[in-house]
Formats: sequence, C-alpha cells, structure tokens
Amino acid sequence: MKRPGLPVCVSLLSAMILMAIFVPVGKTADSRWLMLEKPPLKIRYHEPAESFARQVLSKSVIFLAEVEKVLRLPARGPYVIVLTGSREEFVRLQPASTPGPEWAGALTYPQLGLVFLMTPGALGTAGRGYWSLLQHEMVHLVMGEAEFGQPGRVPRWLSEGVATYIAGEMRLPRLLHLSWAQITGSAIPFEQLERKFPEKPALAEAAYAQSYLFVQFIMRKYGQEAVGKLVASVIRERNMDQAVFAAFGVSLAELMTGFQDYAKVKATWIPVITSSATVWGAITLLFLLTYVRKRVAGFRVLREWDLEDEQDSRSDLVEDDTSEKKRPTVH
Repeated sequence: MKRPGLPVCVSLLSAMILMAIFVPVGKTADSRWLMLEKPPLKIRYHEPAESFARQVLSKSVIFLAEVEKVLRLPARGPYVIVLTGSREEFVRLQPASTPGPEWAGALTYPQLGLVFLMTPGALGTAGRGYWSLLQHEMVHLVMGEAEFGQPGRVPRWLSEGVATYIAGEMRLPRLLHLSWAQITGSAIPFEQLERKFPEKPALAEAAYAQSYLFVQFIMRKYGQEAVGKLVASVIRERNMDQAVFAAFGVSLAELMTGFQDYAKVKATWIPVITSSATVWGAITLLFLLTYVRKRVAGFRVLREWDLEDEQDSRSDLVEDDTSEKKRPTVH
C-alpha cells in the first residue's frame, strides 16, 4: 500500500538508494544480496547470514504488532531491513548526507522505510539486548511513517523516549549518566534535543534516560494509552503546546514541571540507592563497623583484665603490708 502523502521525490530517492545498495557490483559472494519477505517486511542479507535473517524476519513481525498496539498507529510499509556483516559495510551503506554516530549499531530512515542493522557478530552483542535494538528501530519506522502528509513532527527526544520505553532498553548505567548530568548541570534540555542527540556517548546516554523517564512519567500519570494519545496529538498538531493540551488537558509548562520533579527523584536517588557501587559501599561500611565494634569490645576486655590485674596487685601489697606488721620486731 502506498504511503499517504508521500512525495514523488522521496519515492524516487528511496528507489535510487535501494538500487545503489542492492544491485551487485561484482560476482563475489560478499556483493550478492539475498532477500526474505513477509509483507510489510523485507530482509536483505548476505548468504552466510540466512539463518539469522529468518530470525530477524520472525522477530520483526512480532515487534511491529506490539508497536502498533502501543502507539495505535498502522504499520503499512513496505519496510526494508538491511543486515550488514561488518561495521565498515554498515558505515559505507549509510546515505552520505545523514551518517549516524560512530557508536550506533542500527540506523533508521523512516522516509525511506529503511533500517541498517549490524549482525550480532559485527555489533559484538547478542541476546535480549540485540532484539531490543531491533524493536527500537521498528518504533522509529512506524512513527516516521505516520508523520507523512501530517502537519506535526515528533521531536527526536520524544521519538527516542517512546522507542526506548517500548523496547525495554532502560538500564541503570543510563540513569547514572543522567544523574551525573543533573548533578554537574550538564543535562540537556528537551528544546536542544528536538532534531538530534549528542555525539558524545555519555551525553547521549543521559539524553536517552531523560527521554525514557518522560514517557514513563506520562504513562504513570495518564495511563497506558498516554503514549499513543500524545504521539497522535503531536502528529496532528503543529506544536508541542497544542499537542500536550489536546492529549492531557494541561499546558506543556505544567507537564514539564511535574516531569522535572519526577526525574530528579528517579535519576538522583534511585541510582544512588540501587547502584552496585552503593551496595559494595554499604557492605564495606558494615564490615568496618563490625571490625570497629570488635576492636572496641576487645579493648574493653583488655581494659577489664588490666583493672583486675591492678586490683590483684593492690591486694597482694595490702597482704604483704599486714604480714610485716604482724611479724615480731627483732632488736
């Protein structure tokens, strides 16, 4: 199904980029691209990754259904997921005008319906973390598709917050980065995260945590449908102020004030209480207190022994003195 409102120039650009990627340049196995398809998804891969490509296709179908349910947005497609076998290939295939940061393991171009994703071997990670990354990109595809032909655009911080929340990618290290950013005054306000995230990994992690906490905050305050309502409202309206009021009946300033209070608690106290450093610090402190108590108790016992020895010595002296007095005097 054709995307509503998709400009002809974008369609042509998409076709040109896909042709540049998938048309073989030579006869080598590395240059041949194979494809698996289950509408609205297509998986492009090299032959050695065929078994894994089937897993990606299966997982992607499930993830798209979950994203549709949370966001209440249709996933029409078509979408193309390109599995790259190395970081060099991952970088080389990115459009030159919009390259991703060096630390990225996946990139999504919603206007093209296109995802670049490194294989676990190339990325150096596997398991739940890898599949969360794939689900994260599914969120960007669906949200980006929903924006076509609409007056509003979802700001980057909200898009990343929703994707991080749905994919379950929140981790304690990210909260610690945000906690440090808040303590040092280096936390980036949402106004500066409208279009892009920082290149520096530590600041990017703090930005992801902050965006995630915003989504968690509105879910707890306004219920499970809050994310879908806000995203739909943002796409429908021309600015965030109108979108927030339409979704929740409060001003953006009022919503952000509540969020800042929430974020201070979540990003400052919880990491401190739950971090492994704190746990080991508490264990160390407990050990030291136990050691000191034992030492003090030992000193008390020694002191008691010393006092007993002093009393015994005094008693002996008294007895000696009495004996001398009782002894007859010799002239």
